[in-house]
Amino acid sequence: LVSQSGETKDVVSVLNYLEEKKTEKIFAVVNVLGSSLQLRVKNTIPMFSNIEISVPATKTFTNQVIIFLGLAIRLGELKGDNYSVLHKEFKKLPFFIKQTLTETSEKCKKMASLLAKKEYLYYLGYGISFGACLEAALKMKEITYIPCEGMHSSEFKHGPLAIIKKDDWALFLSTLEDVYMTISHINEVSCRLGKICTIAPHDDSLNINSDRLVTLPSPNYFLSPILAVVVGQQIAYYVSQEKGINPDQPRNISKTITVD
Repeated sequence: LVSQSGETKDVVSVLNYLEEKKTEKIFAVVNVLGSSLQLRVKNTIPMFSNIEISVPATKTFTNQVIIFLGLAIRLGELKGDNYSVLHKEFKKLPFFIKQTLTETSEKCKKMASLLAKKEYLYYLGYGISFGACLEAALKMKEITYIPCEGMHSSEFKHGPLAIIKKDDWALFLSTLEDVYMTISHINEVSCRLGKICTIAPHDDSLNINSDRLVTLPSPNYFLSPILAVVVGQQIAYYVSQEKGINPDQPRNISKTITVD
């Protein structure tokens, strides 16, 4: 069970059901210590994100992903798999995140000025980058009010590509392992005169095929999507500033959902 607040109604309802069914092994990831979820679930991993005052989840989302990646690494090691290189890189994540925020800030601001007046946007990613696209698109919707859809880039040609017209922006997330497929999907947009922003580790071919490139500091397959999320959150933040919207208190949503 995963909940930032530990009070989310639908998550607590699931916990109630599991307890009624006498489920012995329940596991929770939660940020607020002393919350209902943390007090009722014996096996709990705290996010240690401190208080997240803004309504949109940023650092708590990132920490949730980091926790599950850490668990996956540990489970693999317990099965006898060797993840020593990934484990070493994983421990550098705080440094990579700080580096990402510092090195990409100006590019994110420039991208925000180009996106702020658009009527709709797309975040597209292949493979493991797809999940990061969903989070980046959600942040754009939440704090800028621009309709933004996150999609697997392979699916884009099956209908949504019809929306693209001259100077419309699509933002692509990519790992280095998926560059070939990403460029193929980029070309489907650019040949319709759409504009491309790519968020990825450094790659010359991505640079050539993109109108804008935001470079991530780690080329690691499992870490670069986490850093791409940070960039997506930054871009959404700067777009909200361009539009004069308070990103901490977007309309119509609340920090903790306590109703069905």
